[in-house]
Amino acid sequence: MVVKAAANLFDRNGYIETSLKDISAEAGLSKGGIYHYFSSKHEILFYIVDNYMNVLLGNVEEELKKISDPEAKIKYLMNRHLKHFNCQVPEGRALLNHARILPPSEFRYIVGKQKRYANILTDILCQMTGNDGEKRKLKAISYFIFGMYNSIMYWHDPKGPIPLKELSEICFNLFMDGWKSMSSSGIFKNT
Repeated sequence: MVVKAAANLFDRNGYIETSLKDISAEAGLSKGGIYHYFSSKHEILFYIVDNYMNVLLGNVEEELKKISDPEAKIKYLMNRHLKHFNCQVPEGRALLNHARILPPSEFRYIVGKQKRYANILTDILCQMTGNDGEKRKLKAISYFIFGMYNSIMYWHDPKGPIPLKELSEICFNLFMDGWKSMSSSGIFKNT
């Protein structure tokens, strides 16, 4: 209750502009009731973004082991990414918009999880190229893909004219068309 209320308020009003008093009112608890669970607003934010990263990481590596084709793995991972985001929009936005406000050690911890998540995609791209020697380029492409998918949260209306599944398909096809073009240009060959 506290976490969902805080995530909604951080999303609606911003982290800085949201007070513990606001969170307690939104959650229907006294301020003391919040302190029973969390010692500070930073602790609430950390809990939100850490939990969101745990959801993204979840069992994804085990799930991907069941898929042999690297292209199908990417499609699965990106569909899964959008589905999780769509179910937890305020939490996803808290990660992308407010995580930098966390104390440095907590922020580094979250960034470590983000890197682990991006490395999953980078490893799949390595499978597609058969070339670990190009890992730096493939890592950049991984961040580009997540950037494209994460930007959707700023404009997509889940109740709007483009369903999430269709939007995911559009993004995937854009990526694959670009990937095929880059691959045929020889960009992934060791020099």
